[in-house]
Amino acid sequence: LLPFMVNTLEPSPAPKRNQNVLDLYEGMKQAVDTLEKQGVKLSLRAYDTEWKVDKIKSILNTEELKNTDLIVGPFFQDEAKPIQDFSFANRINTINPVHNYSELVGTNPYGFLYQPSIETLGKKSGEFLAAYAKKKNCMVFYGTSKRDSLLAANFIQAGHQNGLKIMAAHKVPKDGSKMIFTILTTPTEFDEFRYPKQFTLNKDSLGSIFVASDDALIYAKVVSSIETRRDQIIVLGSERWLTQAIIDLEKFQTLPIILTAPNFNNPQKAACIAFEKKFVKNHGRAPSDFAALGYELMLVVGNQLKKNGVYFQQALAKGPVPGYLTEGVNFQGSRSNTLIPFIKFTEGQMVIVEKR
Repeated sequence: LLPFMVNTLEPSPAPKRNQNVLDLYEGMKQAVDTLEKQGVKLSLRAYDTEWKVDKIKSILNTEELKNTDLIVGPFFQDEAKPIQDFSFANRINTINPVHNYSELVGTNPYGFLYQPSIETLGKKSGEFLAAYAKKKNCMVFYGTSKRDSLLAANFIQAGHQNGLKIMAAHKVPKDGSKMIFTILTTPTEFDEFRYPKQFTLNKDSLGSIFVASDDALIYAKVVSSIETRRDQIIVLGSERWLTQAIIDLEKFQTLPIILTAPNFNNPQKAACIAFEKKFVKNHGRAPSDFAALGYELMLVVGNQLKKNGVYFQQALAKGPVPGYLTEGVNFQGSRSNTLIPFIKFTEGQMVIVEKR
């Protein structure tokens, strides 16, 4: 159940307004072909939600939906409630491919998030930095959104519990990202070339910074400040920073930046090479991250349906499931994925520092 917006699509090679949705589905279709060659036969049926709740309700009223084994969707948050209500009433598993909000599945035992919840991202990030950073002093920056606040709160709680000392947590208002420079790079001493050599926040007094935001104005200011300070503060952020292309890739190489990356695809994997080769052959372009997500999601759930039946959650609860393009998923004790790789650039390539 995805907003394909068929009535608005034009037969041109230009990217569409909802290209991410189309790419997700193309990846899913390619996975169905792969599964069929492995002896797993799936009937993949696409329903256009048109980004309208009323349209979703009319689709859910059809008899064939009541006989389906799994629903993938929705793509937008405001479409979630009628799908979850239908899922619970008819005991049909549903999996949301893109969102991190645990309230989207609520208490529905048949609802799952393929992505880690915000709470999990914050908790695992706090545990990771507490173990990884040699200096335990940490600072947090986050934006004004509910997502940022929840992510920061869960990080701070887990950090405290695991020995991280949170020096300060700064909520950055809209159009207020200059405060980051003020906090991190206000100079107090200069060298002979007028470069700052000391700051109000003393050099080497901080071990790490957690940026609980995908707002480019916030994380770009943090990274620029670390570059100015030149004291090797670890910055922990999100894989979404890579797709937004605001920071030069060279900075990921030269600065101690680490990213949470549940969707990390290892380009050296044979499966990744085969997926990309076939996608290029079929579509004449390289697959996007959404195409890879659709492919991986469909391979994971397709094999679960084959091996463990319609209610595969009982098998998922037993522990991690290896991935095909990614490191895999873990739904043990959770209805969202709790397996999070932490990655950084090394010698021109993204590598996994640790998995949690």
